Amino acid sequence: MSRPTERSDGAPAILKAAWADHRVPLMAALTAKLGDLETAEDALAEAALRAHRSWTAAIPSNPCGWLYRVALNAARDGQRRSARHAGASPALKHHQRTTQLDGLDVSPDARLALFRRCADPSLSSEQRIALMLFHLAGLDCAAIAKAFLVREVAIHQRLSRARKKLKGEKGNDGGTADLSAVRSALEVIYLQSYRNIGGGVEAEALGRDALHLAGALCEAGPDEPESWALLALMHLLEARRPARLTDEGDFVPFDRQDVGDWSAPHLRAGAAAMRRAASRAERAEPYGLRAQVELTRIIARQKGEPCDAALLALHDRLVALTTSPFAAVDRALVLARLDGARAGLDALDGIDADLSGHAGWHLAKAELHTRLGEAPQARLHLKAALTLMEEGAEKAFVATKLDSLPA
Repeated sequence: MSRPTERSDGAPAILKAAWADHRVPLMAALTAKLGDLETAEDALAEAALRAHRSWTAAIPSNPCGWLYRVALNAARDGQRRSARHAGASPALKHHQRTTQLDGLDVSPDARLALFRRCADPSLSSEQRIALMLFHLAGLDCAAIAKAFLVREVAIHQRLSRARKKLKGEKGNDGGTADLSAVRSALEVIYLQSYRNIGGGVEAEALGRDALHLAGALCEAGPDEPESWALLALMHLLEARRPARLTDEGDFVPFDRQDVGDWSAPHLRAGAAAMRRAASRAERAEPYGLRAQVELTRIIARQKGEPCDAALLALHDRLVALTTSPFAAVDRALVLARLDGARAGLDALDGIDADLSGHAGWHLAKAELHTRLGEAPQARLHLKAALTLMEEGAEKAFVATKLDSLPA
């Protein structure tokens, strides 16, 4: 164990800082060592409790290493009490000889295993997202609840049910979980932030957390082109965040945004991630195509050049690759700019899915009916969209469009 320093009244502050800085890597290291998410979490909680008791007398010189070692001891003691050590893994039985306390070096494999564990296919999408935000992003239940507009108790319940479900599958270390489930969860987390346009610093913080997790996923599995493509897509969207609202808080659509307000660092990071994705992909996959669509639009706006023909080709490939009907909605809007609003409407009507419960479909229909001068139909779809949208700047923008239509 780390050699303690003299007694300090700063122990609670030291513990709080160590917890904030090291909870995520500690969870990855402990989960990899113990092979179970719930066991790792319980052991780390016990270590934090012991730190509260003992650090008031002496603060260890390496708080992170202290927490790791004590957590492993707590897990060992727990298994000894419940099964007289019979079920402990060899790695746990001999951890005292192998544990390094000079620093916590979490290998990419350990981080990737934790990603996969949180994205276990037996879990619901809501449970996966809650686990990732709690164990990988380091958010507490209150912050997660606020980000997703649910009660804090609901997040506690999701985490508890997820852990119980994973507890019943101790033989699965998460390696069977498809990384596409991880990417889907990260996309949901990021888009929750991006769509909350007026969410201020909290929405921006959630976006940063999602970007951080996407970057960590790429580092843990650097040969996954779709992970790099997702990271690229996030950076390209994040680049436009500063231009999506006026100083007065009004929503600004893409074609009216001031390109000078776009974030150059995020644009560069997005382009770099795109290059990493392209160098690893034998052929374009959905995230790669979506990132390419966003990059094509951005470059065309910056240069003041048309790009709809290139976008239609990308959307055609994307529709062929994905079962999501929303890819077809985006394609219809591009087609309308090339071949006319009627062609776009025909394409929307030809989508083999019921999208009447989605605001984006109604907004697309309203836009094309407006172009054709069909105000009554446009009004119907705008009203339907408003009933499906959450309060905020974008909804206010749509309400203004509705008011501007002739009665």
